[in-house]
Amino acid sequence: MTQEIEIGVIALFEQHAGKEIGPITPATPLDSLGIHSLELTGIVMDIEDKYGIEIDLSTVETWQSFNKVGDIVDVVQSLMLEKAKA
Repeated sequence: MTQEIEIGVIALFEQHAGKEIGPITPATPLDSLGIHSLELTGIVMDIEDKYGIEIDLSTVETWQSFNKVGDIVDVVQSLMLEKAKA
């Protein structure tokens, strides 16, 4: 399931990033994608809808923890594990 989540999250980023960016991987820095904060919020909302989870975006610490695509993939995977245990 982790591979599927990674592929799904990356696909959502690919929909918003410019084509000239090249391949997006978990190591891709978010600031290299040309996505502004409002677009990132929209991507996170799309992720929440796709996976039926809620990512807490209400703290500065959360926003600061998102440096690369893999950081968001990790959060989604963690929330999906919590959801599976519930």
